[in-house]
Amino acid sequence: MPKSVTTIGAMAFCRCSSLETITIPKSVTIIGGYAFVGCAKLTSIIVDENNINYSNSEDGVLFDKNKETLICYPASKTETSYTVPESVTKIGESAFMHCIALTSVTIPESVTTIGEGAFQYCSSFTEIEIPNKVISIGKSAFFRCESLTKITFPDSVKSIDAQAFYGCKSLTDVTMSKSLTTIGDDDFGYCTALTNIIIPKSVK
Repeated sequence: MPKSVTTIGAMAFCRCSSLETITIPKSVTIIGGYAFVGCAKLTSIIVDENNINYSNSEDGVLFDKNKETLICYPASKTETSYTVPESVTKIGESAFMHCIALTSVTIPESVTTIGEGAFQYCSSFTEIEIPNKVISIGKSAFFRCESLTKITFPDSVKSIDAQAFYGCKSLTDVTMSKSLTTIGDDDFGYCTALTNIIIPKSVK
């Protein structure tokens, strides 16, 4: 990118299916939502070390400068597991979308927010453990994670936004939070293997 670029708009490189690497100059101050979604061959995002708003890890994962928000895990990385750094408090919207190689992600206790579409279409996921400080699960957060079989919500979770687990056709076991108040539209739509679910008295 030229050094004059300050903004990468929402969905700017969406579905650039041959894009393998991208280098973000120090001039960029804003990266819009879903900027790199559907980049099926993307393996690395490199940020100029002098950029004041963004940074990358050694393995090419995009973060904000302080590594408190994980913005984008490149979809074509081949590792089957990933451990989110303990500095992270938020998994950003679409952060792991279409990461089909991943079977598991370890989320640290520091994380309080799982954003919209964060793990959407992670079709090899089998199990996920939600940290004890997470209050809400974003819209479509685990949409069509078709291999996911089990999910346990800690008692900190108060709401599950719409379609959070839509199309998780292997999901058989759900343990709800005792403080859950809201289950969104189509949250468990087309979860065809789910045979039993207990809704706590806290749900309004």
